[in-house]
Amino acid sequence: MGVRPDIDRGYAWVILGACFFMYMLLLGSIKSFGVLYSEILTVTNSGAGSTALIGSAASFIQSLTGPFAILLATRYSFRLVCFCGGVALCIGYVSCAFTHDVMYWYITYSLITGIGCGLAYVPCSTLINYYFEHNRALANGIVLSASGVGGFLFPHIYHILIDQYAISGAMLVLGGVMANVCVAASFIRQPYEFSSDSSVDIKTKEKQNEYGWVEDLTGSWDNVFYITGILQLLAAIITFFVSRCSKSLDGHDDVEKEVKEPASEKLLEAGIKS
Repeated sequence: MGVRPDIDRGYAWVILGACFFMYMLLLGSIKSFGVLYSEILTVTNSGAGSTALIGSAASFIQSLTGPFAILLATRYSFRLVCFCGGVALCIGYVSCAFTHDVMYWYITYSLITGIGCGLAYVPCSTLINYYFEHNRALANGIVLSASGVGGFLFPHIYHILIDQYAISGAMLVLGGVMANVCVAASFIRQPYEFSSDSSVDIKTKEKQNEYGWVEDLTGSWDNVFYITGILQLLAAIITFFVSRCSKSLDGHDDVEKEVKEPASEKLLEAGIKS
């Protein structure tokens, strides 16, 4: 039998911080969809009737994915499921930057992003109950407060990114931001109740020992430091290059406008003279 992990102390607070960060990203992005809605209407040139269900469909798919996410988390690893959710979120947001059709928004945002939110949301909320007993109410209250923090911050982030890079560039940058869900997920450890130490099945133990390096890749503080540092660096590099590319595209559009405007002015002058 293994040693029961920290309960109400020690590494439990690290997991609480990781769950708080994931909650802030997940719920903050979902609650701020209204900021994107007007931009989607402009980009897709569609009416309100065909675009109104994009955000609602994402929330529906998130809730629908929840039961499957918790089954996968208990069967394999909470860390792995949340990590896959972060990857799906990143792919969904980046894909939105390259689509201008309503139907593709339903695929990229509603389906892919909704699945990503569902994979990360439910395991994240369930995990807290395994690491807190006496302070369980406090821990759940702290995690749920991340919803308000994200709901306050993300509308401002959306407005700044859209004003600076337009909707396409903003979705690319937000894809890099959502990749940080993977960073937070790497801090998660499998609860003792679902770990190999609490199992009495020899075959299950042998299988977990064989593939245990996948589930417990960041089982020590050293590994957590290196792997999360690399993931954070990659997310920062992606965000930096995306912002540079967006600026260069904006500059190219400005040059084209400056070239077209004098030509149109000359045509107007020639028409007036004639």
